[in-house]
Amino acid sequence: MKAEKDPKTGKGTIQYRYTNWQGERKKSTKRGVDTKREAEEWVRNFLVTQKADFDMKFEDFLKLYYEDMNTRLREHTMRTKRYIIDLKILPYFGQKRVNDITAADIRKWQNELIKKNYSQTYLKTINNQLSALFNYAVKFYDLKSNPCKKA
Repeated sequence: MKAEKDPKTGKGTIQYRYTNWQGERKKSTKRGVDTKREAEEWVRNFLVTQKADFDMKFEDFLKLYYEDMNTRLREHTMRTKRYIIDLKILPYFGQKRVNDITAADIRKWQNELIKKNYSQTYLKTINNQLSALFNYAVKFYDLKSNPCKKA
């Protein structure tokens, strides 16, 4: 990775190499970042999503999930899904690594939701969204198992 300042715009650019999902080596450039640190952070996040390794943060995996589901679901369905995930799931699991989330973590999260006195139907709806995320990870990204099933 080579980060430098573009003399014309005054913004930073960084060149990097990666292996795409077909196993081909690619070279690319990210332009328009303000600092070297931002550029390196962007490349790190990009490489994690390209690798599709579950050492990535939950919020990074969520971006992949949203990107794929946007083309497959109706607009209203996607809006409802985003609302539930962004407000009820992401605040709790966002900074955790996907492969580090255990059934015990999910039980703690469920207990916090139960304390908020939501109806049983709404609790089940929220839990179904988290389970759908993990099912997607198991099916398409080879996560070992869905921790929601154990919880």
